Amino acid sequence: MCKFLSAIGLKNGDIICDPSIDSHEDLISFNELKESKLRNWVRIEYYPNEDKDYADLSKYVLHVDDTAFDWIDSTKESWERKLRIRLKRIIVNEDKKYLPCGIYILGDCKIGQLTYGRIIYAGHSTIKDAGHSTIKDAGHSTIKDAGYSTIEDAGHSTIENAWHSTIEDAGHSTIEDAGHSTIKDAGHSTIEDAGCSTIKNKRNAKISNGSA
Repeated sequence: MCKFLSAIGLKNGDIICDPSIDSHEDLISFNELKESKLRNWVRIEYYPNEDKDYADLSKYVLHVDDTAFDWIDSTKESWERKLRIRLKRIIVNEDKKYLPCGIYILGDCKIGQLTYGRIIYAGHSTIKDAGHSTIKDAGHSTIKDAGYSTIEDAGHSTIENAWHSTIEDAGHSTIEDAGHSTIKDAGHSTIEDAGCSTIKNKRNAKISNGSA
């Protein structure tokens, strides 16, 4: 499975990269690259080795999926430098009252309002209003109002009010008020008040109160 951040490394030191795309095969298809023994590109990934602290650039390590080409070692430094530049543009470690539509990685920060953005990893952030955003991995964040967001993996987060959100995997999260949310897989979460939520798979969740 491809990991964040997936990219294509070119022989001339350039990269093909889109933080919203995790699949190498999609990058290859979209850019009409051809597989061959003499190709001038390889699949690369840039991610933290030891943990999922995606907001700390010092933790990232370059991984090359294919080592069959003798020009790889001479281009690694260029690839890594350009990947770091891409990541710096989307990592947020400072408090923000508002984040416009875009792709972000959150560190230890406070965010007032999200709009229609995509959060790859929410880190240890506090999000006051998640709006209509998509959160791929909520990490250890605190989400005060999930709004109409889609949370793909709630991780170990605390969600104070799930409101009308869609939570695909509640993970090990704590949900204080599930509101009118849709929870597809409650995982190992603790749901203090299920409210009027729809929980499709309760699995090992602890549900204290509500009509779900």
